[in-house]
Amino acid sequence: MKRLLLILWLLTAAAGSRISAAGRTELNQGWKFRQYGLGEWLPAAVPGTVHTDLLANGQIPDPFYGSSQSDLQWIDKTDWEYCCTFDAPELASYDNVRLVFEGVDCYADIRLNGELLHRTGNMFRTWKSDVKGLLKSRNNRLHVVFHSPVMQGLKNMAAYGGRLTANNDLGALGGLGPNKVSVFTRKSGYQYGWDLAPRYVTSGLWRPVALEAWNEARVEDFHVRTRSTGPRKAQMSASAALRTDAAGSYRIRILLNGKSILTADKTLDAGTHSIEEPFEIPSPRLWYPNGMGEPYLYDVELVLEKEGRELDRTAVRCGVRTVSLRCRDDADGRGRGFGFEINGIPVFCKGSNYVPADAFLPRISREKTEFLVRSAAQANMNMLRVWGGGTYESDDFYEMCDRYGIMVWQDFVFACNMYPGSAQIYADIRAEAEDNVRRLRNHPSLVLWCGNNEIDVAWKPHDKRNSRFRKFYTEEEAEQFDRVNETIFRNILPGVVDSLCGGTVPYWHSSPSPGWGLDTADRWRYGDVHNWDVWHKGDPISAYNTQIARFTSEYGLQSYPELSSVERFIPEGERRLASPSMTSHQGDRKKGDARMLEYVDRSYLRSDDFARTLYLSQLMQAEGMKTAMEAHRRNMPYCMGSLIWQLNDVWPCASWSGIDYYGRWKAMHYFVRKACEPVVVSPYIQGDTLDIFVVSDLRKPLRGVMKLTLTDFSGNELKSSSHPVTVGAAASQRALRYGVRDYLDGADPGNAVLVCEFRSDKTAYRALQYFETMKNAALPAAAVRIRAEKPDAATCRITVSSDKLAKNLTLHYKGTAGIFSDNYFDLLPGESRSVTLTAPEDAAEILRHIECMALNPETTIIKL
Repeated sequence: MKRLLLILWLLTAAAGSRISAAGRTELNQGWKFRQYGLGEWLPAAVPGTVHTDLLANGQIPDPFYGSSQSDLQWIDKTDWEYCCTFDAPELASYDNVRLVFEGVDCYADIRLNGELLHRTGNMFRTWKSDVKGLLKSRNNRLHVVFHSPVMQGLKNMAAYGGRLTANNDLGALGGLGPNKVSVFTRKSGYQYGWDLAPRYVTSGLWRPVALEAWNEARVEDFHVRTRSTGPRKAQMSASAALRTDAAGSYRIRILLNGKSILTADKTLDAGTHSIEEPFEIPSPRLWYPNGMGEPYLYDVELVLEKEGRELDRTAVRCGVRTVSLRCRDDADGRGRGFGFEINGIPVFCKGSNYVPADAFLPRISREKTEFLVRSAAQANMNMLRVWGGGTYESDDFYEMCDRYGIMVWQDFVFACNMYPGSAQIYADIRAEAEDNVRRLRNHPSLVLWCGNNEIDVAWKPHDKRNSRFRKFYTEEEAEQFDRVNETIFRNILPGVVDSLCGGTVPYWHSSPSPGWGLDTADRWRYGDVHNWDVWHKGDPISAYNTQIARFTSEYGLQSYPELSSVERFIPEGERRLASPSMTSHQGDRKKGDARMLEYVDRSYLRSDDFARTLYLSQLMQAEGMKTAMEAHRRNMPYCMGSLIWQLNDVWPCASWSGIDYYGRWKAMHYFVRKACEPVVVSPYIQGDTLDIFVVSDLRKPLRGVMKLTLTDFSGNELKSSSHPVTVGAAASQRALRYGVRDYLDGADPGNAVLVCEFRSDKTAYRALQYFETMKNAALPAAAVRIRAEKPDAATCRITVSSDKLAKNLTLHYKGTAGIFSDNYFDLLPGESRSVTLTAPEDAAEILRHIECMALNPETTIIKL
């Protein structure tokens, strides 16, 4: 009867929310906000932020449009208040009622009916209060006052007694001069400005607020872990935290995919209890990363009963898998490896770095999250690294990674800076870590917890002379920071991971790092590396072929978004390089545009045409990332990981992403999809040497024939040959080697392309190798024929062919390129290629809006 009354209350509550089966309702309606103590109350969204609420009420311009950023820096220096009222007529009949704030950003006083519940100061923690004695039947008032995170940060800095190095904090843009306060607050670092993000320091209830009500007992937490796997059975363990109001006999039942597999009776006192029960899964279906096998997921439920009555039920979706991080010394003394094994099998990690998908976190929808994770899987990636300058992502993100077989390297949220330490700070960090490790530990996709991003490499405790940060501090101060770093990254965080994950997820203290206590001088032979010699140091893209680390967890090149995206955030009169609005959307303001164009000019002939410059920037980036990914794969097992910087964007901008803010695949993402295919043919030239490799991730050997065909750009065959090739299981094999001059044998390198096609088991794998940079190539005028047809109402098939080589042919539909199934590809003379487009119009109407661009100096389009 009490459960029925609770449901009736929740269906009629003033907040208008619905209850779930677990006795929970989200208070997500009826909120209002205003500047603290000033003006009228305006409608507010929860979850939400002050910035997005101001935008929704027409109080500020679009923060992403034009150069609005500089005009909106006042918002983070102001206090704000939020409130809502709700009725709760039936909650008096419940023994326990709890108010839960899943995310408060960040400094806030929370009151219910005038009673102070919390003073918060960490956006990553969950805040819970027993409110049984505070609730009224009618007109409960929930009031939250947000204090300026910037002004509180200045107070924290003053109390600490000095500035700390905060590498990417754009305090000057926010009017703070040299004061960088981000490190004094547990908030996402990127909100304070970064080279990939604007400076919007938010406040708000950024995750749900909920009421939870129950009687007698409750399952507070449920964790299922894999202890070992085998073909006949998997040894599992289920642990739970229970809260009971009274002593008594309780029954625990565990269900696997709906079938009861374990029953246990427990005599428990009133209070909180931790229980653990082993169980087995016969003939288990294991969870594997994308490309290795099925990412199978089990539904496991725990039911808590007393005297035949069900008191509570909770469920997790989990996978049966083991993971280990192998850091073994090489037998020949070359260094120490760094690689992952899933279910005992070494896996080459192909992927990218994942950054928050919006500057305003509550705007990230489940649909957008799935699109990004699915796009990674479609590009044959198997790992995403969640970067430490961002956040602990939503449950949606990890659920999608579970489903699509994307391994997650999860940084704790510390990045590029020095952080203060004290007993209070350490306790707060521990609580933050416990909340998030506990929330995420059931996800089979989560394969690594990493302490931080780029603190070890910047601090360099073992190489004091070359430290970027240490030189700013006295030896006494430096020793203090040594103790802070060791406390956080070698004691607190790994301790939490070990205690809550039970050895099922490894920990790495910093990325990049050779390993704790190892000399950092020879970074290529140990641990993981962030390779920014290409880009920041200006090394040529070809350097990726020789700069081979054991695991490269960051590397990248910038590009601009395509024109159709630029038109959405840059005013028409400013669509040119270096305009105020374009500059506002270039986070690497010191050298971003100049460095990008420097790399473009090394390979391509640039004109003053704005749209073509955007296009060339994407081709340059794409070629660079393809070069690096293939180089890393060619060098396995010495190298066992390659993670591009970065998959996605925080906002519309010039950046290192492969998918722009609006979800349009750049040329890079199309190129990387090919470079990450399970089997790739990878030719490359170093000096006068042409090597042709075949790299396979397959778990069985490949035998086949490599056919080489040298043609000119008009399709005339210059020479051809065939060669038997064998590649081992999960191996890289150099199939052929030639001298470039000997192989060309007088052919014009600026008018020749080598087609490398490896056929095995009726499957063909192809790659093209050019012998000149495109700015020196004699690209011909090409006539491209385009045909459109509709195989079904939603899909259009576009078929293209060309009489001459069409280099990097790019299709646009209504001005947009990044929405086709394939794009930016090379079309050989006489070759036909079909791509698909999702569009409801008929074929003739679609064809009318199709345009194309190529590197060729002249491209004629013939629509059929």
